Amino acid sequence: MVAGGALSLAGWGWAVAVTAAFLAHEPLLVLLGQRGGRVKRQLEQPARRRLGQLAVVTGAGATGFWLLADAPARWSALPAVVLAVAVLPFVWKGREKTLAGELVVGLALASAAAPALVAAGRPAAALLAAGTWALIFSLATVTVRAVVAQQRATGVVRGRRVAGALAVLVLVTGLALGQWQVLPRPAVLAPMPIALLALQLALRPPPATRLKRIGWALAACFTLGSGLLIAGLVLI
Repeated sequence: MVAGGALSLAGWGWAVAVTAAFLAHEPLLVLLGQRGGRVKRQLEQPARRRLGQLAVVTGAGATGFWLLADAPARWSALPAVVLAVAVLPFVWKGREKTLAGELVVGLALASAAAPALVAAGRPAAALLAAGTWALIFSLATVTVRAVVAQQRATGVVRGRRVAGALAVLVLVTGLALGQWQVLPRPAVLAPMPIALLALQLALRPPPATRLKRIGWALAACFTLGSGLLIAGLVLI
């Protein structure tokens, strides 16, 4: 969200709050024992201290955002807050790595970009950023799930079909938007790398020996797509 353009003071407050909340994830997992009993026993006190510090920073940033932002920016924060709260049960039960958990986390991260941009007077950029990142996160998650299902021989056909169908939908929609010049070209192209990789993996499932290579390819596509989106935000 910072790279998408100049932020207002309210936007910086939101950025601080979101960053601190994101960093609080790891000490919370330690305290919940999800990094193992031994890690909890060794790091419980430092984790508790770090979580408290990050909670204070999150609260301070959120308070600054609320006091400095106008009404539209405040309302734009509602989806991010709701989705962040929705993530908590998955964290508590250790189910973040389920399909539903990963999708909710991805949507929460994507929606977090909007309030800072709305506070900076860029509602169109906010909608574009949140929507595109949500699409990239979701498509990447479904693609990874399809590849894992292929290796485990569980839900293979359904996973491949879903990933392939989503990829085709993204590609066709992107081409149409590009043709009609609805959005800046870099933003239209942002989901394309993930979509093309998802389509390839759906049509030609990789052997188990290439899983590491697939992981790096997904990371590269995600980075490229994010870079294209940021370039598109600058043009809006």
